Amino acid sequence: MRGELVSRSAIYEWHRDYWNGWLRIKPRTVHCCSDAANSA
Repeated sequence: MRGELVSRSAIYEWHRDYWNGWLRIKPRTVHCCSDAANSA
């Protein structure tokens, strides 16, 4: 049980760090995507 929680939290942190870096690299693409999602 504890191992599963640790792996989930590690995956969550990895995704958070990955998306934070991606948002910093391609802010324009993110804005385009969020605009499309909002209008849809």
